[in-house]
Amino acid sequence: MIKIKSVLRGGLRFIILYFLLVVLFFCMVTAAYLIPDRIIEGNAKASLLQLEKEGLWPRFLGINLELPNAFLNLKRQEEDGSNFRGIHLDNNTDTTMIKTAIKDSASPIIERGQVASYARYWHGYLVFLRPTLMIMSIKEIRYLNIILLWILLIATVIMIYKKINWITAISFMLMMILCSFQAVPVSMQFSSVFYIMFASSIFVMMNYEKSWFERGLPQFFFIVGAVTVFIDFLTAPVLTLGIPMLLILLMRLHHGEHSIKDDTMLLVKGSLAWALGYSMLWISKWLLGSVILKRNVVENALNQFAFRIAGSEQLTVNGVKAIFRNGYYLTVGIANKIILLMIIYLFIVWVRAMIRDENTRRRFARSVPVLLTATLPFGWIVMVAGHSHVHCWFTYRILIIAAMAVLSSFAYSLGMEEVMNRLKKVGAWIRRVAIDSAPRGEAGLHG
Repeated sequence: MIKIKSVLRGGLRFIILYFLLVVLFFCMVTAAYLIPDRIIEGNAKASLLQLEKEGLWPRFLGINLELPNAFLNLKRQEEDGSNFRGIHLDNNTDTTMIKTAIKDSASPIIERGQVASYARYWHGYLVFLRPTLMIMSIKEIRYLNIILLWILLIATVIMIYKKINWITAISFMLMMILCSFQAVPVSMQFSSVFYIMFASSIFVMMNYEKSWFERGLPQFFFIVGAVTVFIDFLTAPVLTLGIPMLLILLMRLHHGEHSIKDDTMLLVKGSLAWALGYSMLWISKWLLGSVILKRNVVENALNQFAFRIAGSEQLTVNGVKAIFRNGYYLTVGIANKIILLMIIYLFIVWVRAMIRDENTRRRFARSVPVLLTATLPFGWIVMVAGHSHVHCWFTYRILIIAAMAVLSSFAYSLGMEEVMNRLKKVGAWIRRVAIDSAPRGEAGLHG
């Protein structure tokens, strides 16, 4: 009887939370249009001209301070976005976002907040974009994103070092390299999930030791899922679940406070809560849009959702092919290849240790919940195979969840001392190769 009452209370909390979020999201997007268009129109038009100049999907070539009056090194791309072989920005979506900020100025504010041309999404980014366009254009927005996201990244790494250990902190930095983080702040579309991911990760690490923390995790992940669907365009949404969840499991693992069963149940409950928040708030937008705009937004959303899952007659997709297409982008660039080789090397060391050492096997068994987190991105890719197939050139970033989960599990299984020894050997090997490959004169100077 007590358990039934507890379940009912928990369900009531979710229902109240759901209605509060729907009202809050609706009011926030509607309020964003209270800003007069004339105040933001100049910066919006300048932004559209800049994006048009760069092209819809420009190739990102890194940072080049020598370019005149520019900070970012971009190469115009004329492809259709389906056969990229490098790191690209999605100026196409950024253009849509800025046009949405100034579109339908003659319509009532409530209708404008529903964004009739793209009504199946919440367009929560407008809450930040419209006020920002009052004082800056896309060039300055990119600078702002670069500053803020790098600050959040550094803060997250420092907190991981303090709350878990330095190996996990380094692993997280390697994952940011693996997902080409340097390109993320340059695209407004890419940035949104990283803001949510960093904020939620910092939040869980700051509050991990508080008494209410564990009890409130289901509601926390429900909110994170809801905020993700409020702002994001299916860019890499599962990052906002996978990374905070992984950090929680790693804190629990290294503090030795919970059992394998407890950690597995946390992963399952947190994932379900996130999925519930994500799906319920998204469906709510379809219903709101249908009522306010007086048209069938639900039908349009379901048709698009069917394509995102299964593709079409012209585009046959399957989950396995989508996984391989996404996986390719983890290999782009020399740095990525080195990181992947390091993971493979650690895997070989781990296999040998698993065969020879009982302690390694015991520690690995304890880290299984961490390893299970690696299934989240693959599950997402298979579930929305059509979208993951077409947009693999940016959806691939969710695979860093799997890479970090595997790396963390191997490192914990081997133990800090063994990982240190292996890193020293790799460092010594790299130094030898560098010295041997250097010209004789340079090698003699070092000698």
